[in-house]
Amino acid sequence: MEESRIAKELRGIFAPDQKGDSSQDTTASDHKGDVDKYIKFGNGDRVWRVLAVAGDKALIITKDIVIDEPYSRGSKEVTWRISGIRAWLNKEFCSFAYFSKEERARIVKVPVLNYRCWKHGTKDWPSTRDKIFLLSRGEVQGVLQNRHKRKTAMAGSSISGKWWLRSSGKCNSAAEVVLADGSIEGDEQNPPTNPSRSYTVDIGDPCGVRPALWLKITNEFEPFEITAQANGANANL
Repeated sequence: MEESRIAKELRGIFAPDQKGDSSQDTTASDHKGDVDKYIKFGNGDRVWRVLAVAGDKALIITKDIVIDEPYSRGSKEVTWRISGIRAWLNKEFCSFAYFSKEERARIVKVPVLNYRCWKHGTKDWPSTRDKIFLLSRGEVQGVLQNRHKRKTAMAGSSISGKWWLRSSGKCNSAAEVVLADGSIEGDEQNPPTNPSRSYTVDIGDPCGVRPALWLKITNEFEPFEITAQANGANANL
């Protein structure tokens, strides 16, 4: 079955580490990670960063923050499965307003694993099946391996900002984020510029959203590099 094949590939790329979070297995034979290329996909020629290629699929994330949104509204504690941001990504964002019919057909629905955060003591939550999702902290550590590659801004802005991860924080009333300087929880190899700052944001507060998805590769899949000149407002990020 297609689902089990995709699930197997995902486990090879984002396998749980011994502490219970998810991380990238860069030794996977059919996987090329940290591609550092870009494509245009979706209405308005939105630019996406290619994070990994596995078989006939590519994992991509928007180059810029697309919107500031709460992780969820009207609830004190939520998980990714019942979060408002998951609903927004897979309904409003994954719609004809953002993608053509042909483009939507190329977005692969995949199992999204939700491991516990060993440091905060939160437990595993049931996996979901989504077309659009947020990256977890472990996935970011695997495919965006330093702060410079994680830094980004709202489209058209030169000021870098925080963006959501789907990983729970110390409790389910907060979720982890990538800070404006690109640092995340557990960044021992790339320590933050200000180690006293919090790596979580309350779920009801707005924060940047960078949608991610697995895309079926076609003959039109032609990743390109972005130079400082072409990068415009985000050239220094």
